[in-house]
Amino acid sequence: MLRARRAMAACVQKAASGHRKMLCMASGPIKPLCRYGVTPTWRLMATATDAQFLSFQDAMDYFQENPENEAGKSITEEQVLAAQKEWGDGIVRISSVHEHGGDYEATAIWVIRNLYGYGVSPVLFKPTLARDSQFRSTFEDALSYFVATNGLHAEDTGFAIKGWKAVRWDNKGINLFGNTALAMGNYYFASPEGGEVKVEYTFGYILDAQGRVRINLHHSSVPYPVGRGIAKQQILAAQRAWGDAIVDISALHASGGDYRRAAGEHLRRLYGYGSNPLL
Repeated sequence: MLRARRAMAACVQKAASGHRKMLCMASGPIKPLCRYGVTPTWRLMATATDAQFLSFQDAMDYFQENPENEAGKSITEEQVLAAQKEWGDGIVRISSVHEHGGDYEATAIWVIRNLYGYGVSPVLFKPTLARDSQFRSTFEDALSYFVATNGLHAEDTGFAIKGWKAVRWDNKGINLFGNTALAMGNYYFASPEGGEVKVEYTFGYILDAQGRVRINLHHSSVPYPVGRGIAKQQILAAQRAWGDAIVDISALHASGGDYRRAAGEHLRRLYGYGSNPLL
C-alpha cells in the first residue's frame, strides 16, 4: 500500500505540473482504482499498450474513497465501542487494585501503554481535573494524572484511584475516517457512595501498525454549571423562617431563657454576614 501511495504521489506531481493524464500499468492483475483501475503493486510506465490513464482528479478520488492505513484496514464503530469499554474497565481495575492494596501503579502503566498512543503517535490529552498543567502530552504526564505516583504534577491526586465502580458511556456521535475515528458524548463514573459523576468527553482513535485501536485524543470536562435562580417558594420559606425566629426570641426573653444565644443562632442561619455584603 505504501508503494502504491508513493507512486500515486508521483502521478499527482506530474499532473500538477501540466501532465493531466499519466500512463500507469499494473504489474499484476488489474483491479479497480477510482475510475480507471490499477493494483497496489503498480508502477509508472513511459509507454505501454495496455496502460491505464490516471488524472489528477482520479488521484484525489482515490484518497477520499480508500481511507486505509498501511495495513489496509479501516477502524470500525465496533472497535471504537470495544476501546471505550476497555478504557472504562481499566479505570475500574486501577481503583480496585488501589482499594485492595495492590500495585495500582503497575496496573495504570499497563492500561496507559495498551490504550493510549504514546510512543506510536502524538497524543493530545486534556484531563478533566487539570488546572495548572492542562495538557498531558507524554506518558509520564498521563501516569501522574491517573495515579499521582511519580510526583510530576503537584495538583494531581490520582483520578483513577477514587474508588470508581463502573464507567457508563453515552456516545452522542461516532465519526469514522478510515484508520481514525472521533467520538463525543458523556460518560458517567459510578462513585463508591452509589452516585454517578457526569463528565463530557471527546476521544480520538487511530489504528497502529498491528491494527490495534489507540487513543490519540482525549479531552474531558465537567458540565458547564448552570446558575440556579432563587424561586418564589424559597423566598416565602425564608420569610416564614425569619418570622418564626422573631417569635422564638421573644418567647425566650419573656420566659427568662437564653434569648441572646437564640438570636445569634438565628442571625447566623438567616442572614448573609460573612458570605456576602449585607445592606
